[in-house]
Amino acid sequence: MGKKKINMGRLGRVIPAVAFVCLAVAGIRSSDWRGDVRLTLTVRADERKDYGLVVDDHSLRARSETRGGYRVLVFDVPHRRIHRIRFHAGRGPGEVRLKRVSVTTLLSGHHWEGRDLEKLFTHRSQVGRLLFRDGELFIPCLGREPVLTAAAGLAQAVNKMASRKDVYYLLALIAGILLFYLTGAVDPRELVLFFASGRRAVLILPFLLLITFPLVNSLVGLVSPMPIVELRGLARKPVWRLDSLPRSLSQFTRYTNDHFVLRNAFIHLHNRLMFGLFRTSTVPLVVVGKEGWLFMGRESTERDEMVYYRAIRPFSGKELADWARILEARRRWLARRGIDYLFVVAPNKSTVYSEFLPDRIRPPVGPSRLDQLFHHLKAHTRVEFLDLRSALERGKRVRRVYRKTDSHWSEYGAYLVYREIFEVFRRRFPEAEPMPLSNFRVVVRDEAGGDLAAGLTLEKRMLRERAVRLESTVPLTARTVDTVQLTPYVTRSIARSSTGSLPAALMVHDSFIHELRPFLAEHFSRMIFIWDWDLNFYTRLIEKHRPWIVIDEMAERFLCNPVPANPEPLDLPERE
Repeated sequence: MGKKKINMGRLGRVIPAVAFVCLAVAGIRSSDWRGDVRLTLTVRADERKDYGLVVDDHSLRARSETRGGYRVLVFDVPHRRIHRIRFHAGRGPGEVRLKRVSVTTLLSGHHWEGRDLEKLFTHRSQVGRLLFRDGELFIPCLGREPVLTAAAGLAQAVNKMASRKDVYYLLALIAGILLFYLTGAVDPRELVLFFASGRRAVLILPFLLLITFPLVNSLVGLVSPMPIVELRGLARKPVWRLDSLPRSLSQFTRYTNDHFVLRNAFIHLHNRLMFGLFRTSTVPLVVVGKEGWLFMGRESTERDEMVYYRAIRPFSGKELADWARILEARRRWLARRGIDYLFVVAPNKSTVYSEFLPDRIRPPVGPSRLDQLFHHLKAHTRVEFLDLRSALERGKRVRRVYRKTDSHWSEYGAYLVYREIFEVFRRRFPEAEPMPLSNFRVVVRDEAGGDLAAGLTLEKRMLRERAVRLESTVPLTARTVDTVQLTPYVTRSIARSSTGSLPAALMVHDSFIHELRPFLAEHFSRMIFIWDWDLNFYTRLIEKHRPWIVIDEMAERFLCNPVPANPEPLDLPERE
């Protein structure tokens, strides 16, 4: 009789476990869950370190290791159906030798080697002719951001392998076995007795609710996090992988640290206390100056505006020669096609408003990199270089030309820059007239702080400012008609104006264009804007749109970056 009761008890544990496995299998079959897939590229080991992969519009970072003279680049593919794969073959000119491409899951894999590699890529950007030699695919990189677009077969292989759900079925079986044993180890009656005492429940339940609230909130979204502007990329939700479980756990830890519900509120409170009590910035990117002025600080190991201001790291002779060679090659290539070239540098805020820097920032010890470059280009090239410092210095006596809490110029400062650039246009088109300031109503209004205030999360209340705005009294007709994301960091847009009398122009720029763009675009029938921090040169777009002028604009602090690269030897007359 006792033996029969034991068997019935086991049967009572088997039924829920089997039911769970059946329901899980049915759910997996009917769902669009996709298995973990890794895309692996094996390249010859060299000094190139910035390899990347773009799946549709999702940029992936590689995990890299060296094996027998080769670097193995491993990319975790997103859990969704994909359509296009692009391989970013490092940065700058050079050569990449590709040995193998693999698509693998936990239980299977597919590989491309030898001559199959030649058929794997269908389109190239800033990449020369692909060559196969000694079992490797030679990829000559000609530009700053060489890109190879994979054939549709690679995306199809990834989708096919991701659709296999063997691992999920295995996990469902393991979970069913665990459920079978757990139902025998836990007695519900013991839990009832544990919470029978009201005093014990009052002490334990709030504690359990407190420690489980972040997890529950991440699942069901009871409370939304406080929105703040992040100065770094937050950790993305990890993809769980059985073959690298320790790494997945560490990724999940970083993800929860970056996304738990009270994190942003704690950051804001800390910033508010430090600024309110000590007038101190909590992030190296923001420097607190005098009278509430904020300045750009350290963005990276190579770019620090305060170090730049002191001029303690001047250009070397080779760097100046490289700048002159690159810009002069662009000017010559354009001149052979009857196209003008203009190089513009947007001064740092600390250059124009140095009187508001904190006292701990000592004066410059010599000429700035902008001074060096200006004099070197003037002496050794025919590049048209527009120095905006004097115009902004004069303009700040009338109105604020930079915002107090932002790294960019104000709309009034942008208008002064527009007038300076337009004087270059009038050399080719003397009849053209810039818009007078009388066409605009100068308005000073209270607004939320700019990007530097947002970096401290204090832009909405503590660091608001009186912003200078120019409101047009005459309707502006320039409109953006097309925008395309060329790479994850480069955007091309086209503006058209029904009243524009000047032919097409092309401008490569950074974020300083936002305030300047409405003024410039109003004069052109078509103006092409390319937002590219690296100041690349786009021969194909120039040949396609045939502008009468190409303008390169960059912020002064980016003179600390490596010298821009041309996509090819532009000084050769017949090669493009």
